[in-house]
Amino acid sequence: MKYYFKKFAKQKIQSEADEFVWLLYFVYCSLMDIEAHGGEIWEHLKRRIKDFNFDKRTVTRIKNVSTFLLRNLGDDISTAFNSPVSKIKMIQVKDFRGFGSGFNGDCKGVCIDFDSNNTIFYGPNGSGKSSLCDALEYKLTGQVREAIRRNRRISDYIKRIGSTANPSLSISFVDDAIDGERLSESEKNYYSQAFIEKNRIQEFSLFGSKDTGIKKEQILSILIGMDDLSNLAKAFVQPTAFRTNLLSFKRSVVANKIASLNAANVSNTTLKKEHEETINAEKTKADTILAKTNATIADLDAELLKLDEAIQATNADTLSLSSVTVHSHTQQDFETAIQTLESNLQKFDELNTALIAAKTDLSFSNLYTAIQELQTTVTDSCPACDTPLASVTKNPFTKAAEELAKLQGIKEQEAEFIAHKTLVEQNLKSLESLHNYLNLNRTTITILNGLIPSGTPLHTASPQYSLSDRNQIDTTVSAIRTQLSTISNYFNEVDSLQQRQSHKQITINANNEKVSEFNRKKRAVESIKTNWENAQTKLDTVNLALGTYMTDLGELNTEKVVEDTYNSFIDSLVTAYTSFYTQLQTFKDTEFQTRFGKLESEIAGFYRQINKHDAEHDAVSLFKINNSDSDYKIEFQVKGSTVLEDASIKFSEGHLRSLGLSILLANAKINNLPFIIFDDVVNAIDSDHRANIIEMMVNDSYLKNTQQVVSTHDRLYWERFSVENQRGQFKSYILKCSMQGVVHYHYKLDFKEKIQNALDHFDIRQALLYSRIWFETIAKQYCMENNIQLTGTLKPNEFHVAIEPSLGSIYRVLKEKLTDNEHLKVLHTDEINYKGINQEHHSFDEFNFNFIHSRTSTEVQKIFEAVTGLDDDIQFLKNHDTILTNLLKSYKECCDKLKTLNARMPIHIQNGIIQKHDEILKQLRDFPTRMTKLKIETSLIQLAEGKIKKVLIGNIVSALMKKNGMI
Repeated sequence: MKYYFKKFAKQKIQSEADEFVWLLYFVYCSLMDIEAHGGEIWEHLKRRIKDFNFDKRTVTRIKNVSTFLLRNLGDDISTAFNSPVSKIKMIQVKDFRGFGSGFNGDCKGVCIDFDSNNTIFYGPNGSGKSSLCDALEYKLTGQVREAIRRNRRISDYIKRIGSTANPSLSISFVDDAIDGERLSESEKNYYSQAFIEKNRIQEFSLFGSKDTGIKKEQILSILIGMDDLSNLAKAFVQPTAFRTNLLSFKRSVVANKIASLNAANVSNTTLKKEHEETINAEKTKADTILAKTNATIADLDAELLKLDEAIQATNADTLSLSSVTVHSHTQQDFETAIQTLESNLQKFDELNTALIAAKTDLSFSNLYTAIQELQTTVTDSCPACDTPLASVTKNPFTKAAEELAKLQGIKEQEAEFIAHKTLVEQNLKSLESLHNYLNLNRTTITILNGLIPSGTPLHTASPQYSLSDRNQIDTTVSAIRTQLSTISNYFNEVDSLQQRQSHKQITINANNEKVSEFNRKKRAVESIKTNWENAQTKLDTVNLALGTYMTDLGELNTEKVVEDTYNSFIDSLVTAYTSFYTQLQTFKDTEFQTRFGKLESEIAGFYRQINKHDAEHDAVSLFKINNSDSDYKIEFQVKGSTVLEDASIKFSEGHLRSLGLSILLANAKINNLPFIIFDDVVNAIDSDHRANIIEMMVNDSYLKNTQQVVSTHDRLYWERFSVENQRGQFKSYILKCSMQGVVHYHYKLDFKEKIQNALDHFDIRQALLYSRIWFETIAKQYCMENNIQLTGTLKPNEFHVAIEPSLGSIYRVLKEKLTDNEHLKVLHTDEINYKGINQEHHSFDEFNFNFIHSRTSTEVQKIFEAVTGLDDDIQFLKNHDTILTNLLKSYKECCDKLKTLNARMPIHIQNGIIQKHDEILKQLRDFPTRMTKLKIETSLIQLAEGKIKKVLIGNIVSALMKKNGMI
């Protein structure tokens, strides 16, 4: 599409208005977007216009756009094609559609040479014919029509299935001045007309059919390679749809900002009043709390500073009043505690003595319990002796009751003792506490420490008293009582310290109240200050917005000018699009009519050659392509008639296909194409016309001078084509698609030449294929010439029934006849599998392609050299006598030349003669050894040795005699 758009744009850019040029610019950019990202031109065009960064420098911009378009349209777009043309010389393909990548990076792909006249490729369906034609089309035109027809991305269509590598193609022309890697748009468009595919002819056979839903214009444009122009014209919507879409692109962002700015200005006026009221309220509070008028935030800050200082001073005073706590006690407290303790100890001793005296050896408590249980027994006899109660002196149960009363007093006495013991222990704890408080005062208050003499009981902590150690209690308590009278100064000092501490606490409590009041006032001041500052900040923001309102409004009005200009630009594009759309459709119709006018004069000539055997009354004299009523119609006139008939109605499907091929050939002729590529075209034409097509391709004045690249899966057509072209130059290839990709081989070239050519182009697979076929040819020829029997299997192949010898039988025979042959060992290691060979066509079967270890060009070179060596060995076995005769003759000639050496002879000539002599001499010396290795009869070896010795000795004797002057 880009080619035809450039042609259209170049006609209009200098004469149309600026808006029209802008449309040309947008469409060109959209076409570039399609190349990069795919998609539809209309979608890219809308996006380009919508996102366009338009400014007010319209005049400058349109000049830049015009310059940009003129530069990119180039000078190669013209009515006539003036670039140099050439026939195709070679194409190399790798990882493209059916073509594989070989074994590794050394392989550069399949290299195919084309004859400058005719080149035919034969192969069944799936062999790679279309892949080859697609490769030529992609390299020459930058696209593949079949990919477009199937609505697939070109990058996906051309990639080899299962391969991650990118396709690689290179093409060269007979004219080395043409660079196949840098074809211009016009060259690509020109070469796109050189491809004639079966599908295009089959589609044309549906011309006029309503069932297909395909318009006649579309079928015709595809047929003559003008579908890009047709698609370009169809890519644009009607002016009404364009208007609807573009009007939605008009911009209102700035207008909306202006509306928002005006609304915000009204809102800010209200907010200003609210913030001012808040500030005034906080000022009133400040005046009250500070007891002054017109207080400011600075006054609040000063007040906060004063409050902080007051709080710090009060807390410091409180801290200075704090001291170590004095535990208050008096001498009387000690004496009372001791007196109470001693009194209770005395009673404790008395209770203990009484309880001990009252107890017996029995456990009265248990006895008491037993008597209680006895009283509950009901019986008529004594429980101790079973004497009847009536006969006893004193009733045992009465006696038990009397004794039980006594035991009850013992139990109550024991309970009193336990209770008093607990009271004594509490008295001991009280004394311990007083003692320890005294010791704590002594250790924490320096002035008291010196009032308790060292080494006295009260100079240390109190011991822990226990009633089990009465001696300790009595001793310690007695010592403390004695010491109390000596430390009256201590008790006096404690009383004095306690009084001072009480006065300080009153002051501390007062200070704490003052700090609390200070903090309350501080919080109130801080609240006023915070509310005032927040309201002031908001007021400042509002004032700023109110102050910049006019400035912002002015800037937005300036931006709105650009926005309004863009919207006006959209309106101008809408207006210009109507003219653009109309002129593009007119351009398309003109291009078609121009092409049709040229075609009409040539179509009939090709059609008559294809249908030369039609009856006289069916012979067509002319064709006319009619575009009246916007409905394309191909009309024809038979010989001797003046009536124009509609071909889509009168022609059979076979004749419509012939007409389609004729139109394609006429299109090639009027464009003077140097080559034509036929992609399995013959399959679209019925068999009755194929002989006529071959005759036309050989004898037509235009076609016979045009390079024809033909692919077919019709074997009969291939053979006929080959026979007809034997009088001139042509090349014939056979294609087959293997698991590793498409392979081909030439139908005529010598094997060495073919293998070396493949290796020179790093076409490793092709070199392997030729090496396999050459090896089988050598082996089978050797067996036939020596009348050697081979075992094989009678089986049908693609073309005929043949007996194919087994791989094992070939190797067994060669191993037996050529024992320990080093070249055969190399080939046997890589096991060249022969089973896929077809003796008539050397077709290739991937599943029998069994070079196990060969993976690089170096290894293939090794196999090639091994096959060459094996061929040399077999030729040596066959002609060793002749070879020896020629060697002996050459040796004598070298010896004669040695005799002519002199100092005046150039050194390189002397070295050449000596080197050749040494080489032949080495071959003669190795000759018997080689005969031995190849198991030649001993008698023949001895005969050869005799001939060699005779010549060598004769030359040595002659040299000695000459040296001694004897001759």
